[in-house]
Amino acid sequence: MNQRMLKATTATQVHIGSWRDACVQRMFGRERSKGQTAVEYIGMIVVVVAIMAAIAGFTDIGTTIKTKIKEAISSVKTGG
Repeated sequence: MNQRMLKATTATQVHIGSWRDACVQRMFGRERSKGQTAVEYIGMIVVVVAIMAAIAGFTDIGTTIKTKIKEAISSVKTGG
């Protein structure tokens, strides 16, 4: 093998090795766990429902909101 071919082959092997390591790191490393999990979404939903229940159950605005929702549902059921 001549000198140029040897340099090109070595550079290619180094490049492929670093590319492979980067791919493995992305697939199995810490960067794979970005974003929310289902448990985090469920936790947010529980908090929102608790706040809505507190507002609906213990304040006058909650009663108003419940009344408006019931009116909207009944108007949809009756068609107008």
